[in-house]
Amino acid sequence: MEDSEVKTFYKDKNIFITGATGFVGMAVVEKLLRTTDVGKIYLLIRPKKGKEASARLEDYIKNPVLAGDKDFE
Repeated sequence: MEDSEVKTFYKDKNIFITGATGFVGMAVVEKLLRTTDVGKIYLLIRPKKGKEASARLEDYIKNPVLAGDKDFE
């Protein structure tokens, strides 16, 4: 079976995403992780509602939508 154009385009590419902790951003990251061989995904996460960016990242990684996906560094 031939790879899709999207999978071919993102193969081994590094991607920078803003807004990844939002609803649409989470869906985009999940789709990239599950359907492509993307290199690395860099996320811009800012502090919000009294929570530091590092704490928001930890919550993000634990989200069931991403559970079991590729390793996070």
